[in-house]
Amino acid sequence: ERAVTPLPIAGPKGAGLSLMIECLTSVMSGYPLLASAYEDSAQRTDYVTNAFVVALDPGDGRTLWRAERSIDPEPISADRRKAYSTPVVVRQGDVPVLISCAAEGTYGYDARSGEELWIVRHKGFSNAPRPLVAHGQLYVTTGFMKPSLLALRPGTERVAEPEVVWSWTRGVPTMPSPVATQGGIWFVSDGGVATCLEPATGKERWRGRVGADTSSSPVLASGHLFFFDRNGRTTVIRPGDEPTIVRENQL
Repeated sequence: ERAVTPLPIAGPKGAGLSLMIECLTSVMSGYPLLASAYEDSAQRTDYVTNAFVVALDPGDGRTLWRAERSIDPEPISADRRKAYSTPVVVRQGDVPVLISCAAEGTYGYDARSGEELWIVRHKGFSNAPRPLVAHGQLYVTTGFMKPSLLALRPGTERVAEPEVVWSWTRGVPTMPSPVATQGGIWFVSDGGVATCLEPATGKERWRGRVGADTSSSPVLASGHLFFFDRNGRTTVIRPGDEPTIVRENQL
């Protein structure tokens, strides 16, 4: 059985050579590509209309399915119709559900057919962080301008909309993705402040500075969390009941 690679077409770059380079790098890195459409213009333009998700056969590139975004873009200004988040697939009952964050909402699609199963409406656009599946829940960030982190509990039925269990706004990033440890949901703000929340309740467990302006996502490896800011500062934290900064390095 062949795998399906969903590609959300609503991307940050342009077309032509730029798109070709993105295609090549996405294949080499193994991650879905955030591509962009090209308008009939001499300039590269951001993709602001007719957003959709497409699944391609990785063997021959055939389009397996294509799903248009169902939120009406007309009431939304052009700059607020975009999203760059890489989707994830979770099981909802016996159905593989593709979770895709978009402007003004997060969608759930049947990964086999592209059928839209549900949508959770929320404010926000230009979503970059990837959805996180952990602790029996789904965690999504809503994007610009005032990002929130939403904890969603998936329904047991195929088309059941997830329940919003809790939300958090302080220090939520617009670019770095969250990461889960055994006892917490971790994220780092665009300004370099890390936060750990209890997965079930959203209660803050730890908060502290780990760097300056930050765009990269934290990495969990060998029982430690690694944070990297734009100046090359690396902060290593040992998570647990009492998180501890164990090392700071300058790259």
